[in-house]
Amino acid sequence: MNQSNLDDIATRIAYAAEQFTPSRRPNARQKADAAAVLRDMVQATATHGLGLADFDGIADFPRMAIQLVQHRDEQRQPEPGAPVIRGDQHGISGGVHHGDLVFRF
Repeated sequence: MNQSNLDDIATRIAYAAEQFTPSRRPNARQKADAAAVLRDMVQATATHGLGLADFDGIADFPRMAIQLVQHRDEQRQPEPGAPVIRGDQHGISGGVHHGDLVFRF
């Protein structure tokens, strides 16, 4: 998967994120994780001749990827008294590194 494909995924995730109400809008880390989930889904199905366009014809997969990540985060319970840190509180914008990849939003 090349940078152009990653940029396309990031654009789709950013667009889907804007559709959420402000109180449910994903933070930068959630957008990066959702982009990685969507990238992995596309890579896993590529061996079967499927691509991102095939996903578009079935459902709103970028939105689903965000919802999966948000659900995961909601299931995690922080230790009592531990501060909650959100990516957008630390000025993460424009691009988020996820492993060796960079997703540009």
